[in-house]
Amino acid sequence: MSTASRPAPGPALEHLRYRLLRLKRESGEPSLRGISRRTGDAVSRTTAGSVLNGVGLPRWGPLELVVEALGGDLDEFRELWVAARDEASPLDLPTSLTMEREPEEATVVAELSLPELQAAEEDLQDQAATSGRREGEARSELLTALEVRADLADQLNELHERLGRERGRNEELRRRVVGLKRNWPPTPTASSGSRTNYGRSGTNG
Repeated sequence: MSTASRPAPGPALEHLRYRLLRLKRESGEPSLRGISRRTGDAVSRTTAGSVLNGVGLPRWGPLELVVEALGGDLDEFRELWVAARDEASPLDLPTSLTMEREPEEATVVAELSLPELQAAEEDLQDQAATSGRREGEARSELLTALEVRADLADQLNELHERLGRERGRNEELRRRVVGLKRNWPPTPTASSGSRTNYGRSGTNG
């Protein structure tokens, strides 16, 4: 088939091509030889070039290897490839399945009467109101918990301050006790020695 007789690519194929070229640029625009090496030579340079720059839709196998070599998202490119494949070769839905689906859809529409729709709307409004009340209650409980936490923090700070003061007092008492131990027993003074000598002299007389 010549280029002139080849059909123009559809939007799905154009999107796939653009994402491939964008992925190649985001990967640093490696050479075709580099891409082939990244696939472990499972894809040749020619095949890699056909996947990236070809006119038609590439097969999924080589496309998957090239996308993986460039660090792309396989799920994303699989969806793009399927869309382009459906665009190039759409699958016709069997007539039997079409005839089976139409009565089901009609039945569902027929079952939804206006009163039922109004009742469903009221149910949704009630659910929304209940959800709003629960949200308000949860917010109130959260604020109460935050206030209790703040009170506990204040009490804890006060206890820390008291503990610091008690530690200071205990340290002062400890220093006093150490001082008393160092000065015990007391050293006799000169007056006490004179009284002792006087008593001895009177005894001798």
